[in-house]
Amino acid sequence: MKSKNQSIALRKSTELQHARHDEKIAYHEKRRQVFRELLKEYPANSRKAYESDINAYERFCDDNGLIPYHLEVASMANVVRHYIDDILPPPDKSDVVNSRYKRSTLQRRFTSLKMALDAMEIPNPFDDPLIAGMVRQRMKKLSKKGADQAPDIGRAFIEKARQLPYSDLVELRDVCLFNLGLDTLCRVSELASLRFQDVDWERRVILVRESKTNKHGEEDLRALSKTTVSLLQKLREQYPVPHYIFQPINKSGRVTSRYVYQDYQGSGFKVKLQRQAHVNSVTSSLKRTADRLGLNGNFSGHSLRVSMAVLMRRLGIPDHKIKKAGNWKSTAMIDLYTRSLGVEESGVRDVFDLID
Repeated sequence: MKSKNQSIALRKSTELQHARHDEKIAYHEKRRQVFRELLKEYPANSRKAYESDINAYERFCDDNGLIPYHLEVASMANVVRHYIDDILPPPDKSDVVNSRYKRSTLQRRFTSLKMALDAMEIPNPFDDPLIAGMVRQRMKKLSKKGADQAPDIGRAFIEKARQLPYSDLVELRDVCLFNLGLDTLCRVSELASLRFQDVDWERRVILVRESKTNKHGEEDLRALSKTTVSLLQKLREQYPVPHYIFQPINKSGRVTSRYVYQDYQGSGFKVKLQRQAHVNSVTSSLKRTADRLGLNGNFSGHSLRVSMAVLMRRLGIPDHKIKKAGNWKSTAMIDLYTRSLGVEESGVRDVFDLID
């Protein structure tokens, strides 16, 4: 039998575990509330990125038996140090290393955590010069190689996509989405949010409600080709509830959209709304069409945006019109996407034409 002291120790240990669990639940709920309020003005894709960063931090804490949030400065700093050790290279590494995360991802993760701690009014260890210096020094050890540029699929494949046949609802949806991405130069997250009711069929334009560069709900209209409008009309006829343009379809060809119930304008009444598909599903759809076109893996979700920018500049379309097409704030990204054209347009090409 257990001694009295053992029983008391076990009870205290259990009570401590329950207290820690309750504390963790309370902080998680507080974090959700304050973070949701903090991010409500951000575009959908930014909100998802910040939420994903905080979820990754909390998951790390859960996996390692750590409480993610503390009011006590030393305890909070200790957890953050463990987290830094997990995602940044160790301090004894003298050479430049490749992290399992991109530099920009790491910077955003730390920014997200700082935002969450400040919003929750929890001591922020990143204000400590020692911790800030530790992060700065370890970040210097990371390779500065940026992410690879999304490949340009080329004019031939763009034209081929316009003529691509389809034999079922999945292929119709995928071909429609691919051409819609080419027309609008939308990012994958933006494609997922497009809705039929935002299409002006007469003017052949679609309203992009949320985008990376449109944080204030400004009107952002994108032009549609006759081919894409025709595909959209056919797709709309096939959907039982034509709300989102991209809707999940199961193997038997049935639309399997999910629904959520939300409060209607603060009235207390719940309305049934179709849930937006995950961006991974949209990316998979685009890649299926890319495979059918014969791109053989030379494709990413951003390729449609890059390819149309390259094609427009190759055709001599003025930069201000290209900016409008992709809702860019400057020509910097256009220059980045079309940098490969610099060699093709260099004067030495004219010499080759004369001497070869």
